[in-house]
Amino acid sequence: MEEKWVEHIKTVVLILLITLSFCLTGFLWFYSPGYQQKPINNMPPPVLTDDKTYNEKKSTQFVAPYQLIVNLGGRATWLHSDSEEYRTLVDSIKNAEITKFEAVNQVTPEEWKKRLLDGPSLQLQFPRDMHSETVDAFFKTSVLEKFSLHQPTDVSRILLHLSGGQPQLWLISDDAKTILQAQLQLDPTLLQQTMEQAILHAQVELTPVVANGKAPWDKANEKQPWSRIFYLPTASAKLPVWRYKTEQIKIDDIKEYLLTSTDVEPIVIHDENLYMARSQRLVYNKRGSLQYTEDVPTSESTHPLVENQLYDVNNFVKRHRGWTGDYLLDRVERVKDERDTNQLTFRRIIAGLPVYWNRQDGQMIYPDVLQFQAGASGGEDGIKQYARSTVYMLEGTRDGEAMLPGRDEVLRQLSERKLALTAIKHIYPGYETNHNLKDKTVQFTPVWVVLTTAGEQFFIGSPTS
Repeated sequence: MEEKWVEHIKTVVLILLITLSFCLTGFLWFYSPGYQQKPINNMPPPVLTDDKTYNEKKSTQFVAPYQLIVNLGGRATWLHSDSEEYRTLVDSIKNAEITKFEAVNQVTPEEWKKRLLDGPSLQLQFPRDMHSETVDAFFKTSVLEKFSLHQPTDVSRILLHLSGGQPQLWLISDDAKTILQAQLQLDPTLLQQTMEQAILHAQVELTPVVANGKAPWDKANEKQPWSRIFYLPTASAKLPVWRYKTEQIKIDDIKEYLLTSTDVEPIVIHDENLYMARSQRLVYNKRGSLQYTEDVPTSESTHPLVENQLYDVNNFVKRHRGWTGDYLLDRVERVKDERDTNQLTFRRIIAGLPVYWNRQDGQMIYPDVLQFQAGASGGEDGIKQYARSTVYMLEGTRDGEAMLPGRDEVLRQLSERKLALTAIKHIYPGYETNHNLKDKTVQFTPVWVVLTTAGEQFFIGSPTS
């Protein structure tokens, strides 16, 4: 009898121990911290800027011309991205349906005159010749397959002409001397009225300068191949000077947004701190730059589409509100020995003009650009590298005015450099920095940005500035 009670007691104790074991296991299961990547919805306030304006842009909005040249009634002027007329024209052209593609084999002097002098016509000028994939990302209608049939891969400029019916589009390659023509399904009335407003309010008159000196609208040059054409002011143009405050990105903030684990200790190598978290690496240079890289599986695709990569980059940057101002795509380059990877460079825009930092202190990257390497895998996982300066610009105010040289002064300075116009690919206005980071400000003065056929870049400013 006694042994029976002992067995009952042992059974009860065993049941209690098993129950307690389950309770402890459940407690540990539900209350122990687990690893997970931070969800985007629950992110803390923006690390770089509270302004949502630039972090709500669509990815295709980053592909846009640095300037428009409007020709109407024998007059020409420019439009930049800070003007309402620019935005109206660019949005209309980007979203219009494009049809009736065909190659143009011969252009008469009369046709050149209509498009380049008389108008109504519009030229979209990008900072450099564009690959067909970048052109494709600009338009809502895909044009890639048309290039493979009619034209080489690079486009120097896009010319739109209102010829009485539907607006006519020319995709011009100045080097290959080819033109791909198409029709824009767009009401020409809005375009005409917007161009008339631009000419009416024009503060700068432009004149065409032909690189080889042989104007294609001149009957005597009918048999001559056309060359690049640059539009320069007939006289010096007065443009505002700007001064901007700057801020410094804090390493703890950028770790919080880019790394899955923020408690990693840095590996110090000279003036750089290296942070490693699984497949991620963050290099923070104390002299003013940072570079984030992540191991991304190589895609089977060997032909990444720029439009998809723009989408991936934009989503990646918006996670930490990294568009600290207005940016436009500056160039797309294939990464050497990476079959599925492009490097995309975005340039800061201030008051409608591109910004160029004074490169004198040997930095890896400067505050005027953001750079990304994007693969073909798609999504944020396709971002292989992200590089930017730790300095970014906040509020700006006008700080006087300066003269942008007119045609004669530009030609004189080019002659002093012994540089022929035929050795130049692009000339357009921009801002060069004159910075004084001791008081956390930077000044922007207007200059001409000159890109040569040899790949060099330099600036032409006012001789008195």
